[in-house]
Amino acid sequence: MRTLDRNLRDILRDAQLGAPDTFTFARVDFSANAQTPDPLAYIALAHRGGVPNGFKQTYPRFDNKKRIKPIHYAYSYDLKHSTEDYAVSLYSKADQLRDDYNAQFADYQDAQGMLRFEAKYGATMLQKHFGITNLSHSPELLHRFLQESPCILCKAMQDCFPAGTYYSLAAVQEQLAQVGKSVQRERLGTWIAQTSRMGSACKARRALCAELSGSQYDALMKYQRASGINPVTIGRKWKQRALPSLQSVFGFAE
Repeated sequence: MRTLDRNLRDILRDAQLGAPDTFTFARVDFSANAQTPDPLAYIALAHRGGVPNGFKQTYPRFDNKKRIKPIHYAYSYDLKHSTEDYAVSLYSKADQLRDDYNAQFADYQDAQGMLRFEAKYGATMLQKHFGITNLSHSPELLHRFLQESPCILCKAMQDCFPAGTYYSLAAVQEQLAQVGKSVQRERLGTWIAQTSRMGSACKARRALCAELSGSQYDALMKYQRASGINPVTIGRKWKQRALPSLQSVFGFAE
């Protein structure tokens, strides 16, 4: 932190922009990287998860001919909170760099297989989470951000992605067949089948749970987490029959 602070002071001084203490944090992007053989597979699975409650798409799917930089939906999954100053992004780093004219070829090579997850907190969210009003730059505050980063990222992932291993529909049916019959197993099977049909785990869950009581909903969510089965299924044409959850790929507890 001391080295970073010293270097930052030198850069700002040479650019005649003043001391770091005169700046305030307007947004902080907490991020983590994970290596996986197929980052785009996880982007596709994230899209199939749908848009969770309290969020909306950062880049709605519409043709905006005035937009200079095109949006490649296959490269990223982007959400922002409907009320909080808070957004998340999951993207393939190599594919992002391929569209970056300033990126070096070595950067692109180093990013192969890299999946990046970000939780972006604006000023009001930073103040709320850290219980502070002064967002002036300081090494101490930057260190607090760094210390809290794993917890913030873990919570963001829990907010946006269902836990559990991703299976093909056939593999899911095999998994469920090994479990004793119960109401919750039937409901989970229905949720998974509707997710496969509707292309969105969130939409399927809302449809399924519309007629359930609060306790029934909680019991289903608890059963799904305990089962280790993700409601989002792998496509029929994919070679894989199973893929680890995003929480597992990034090393977050499920």
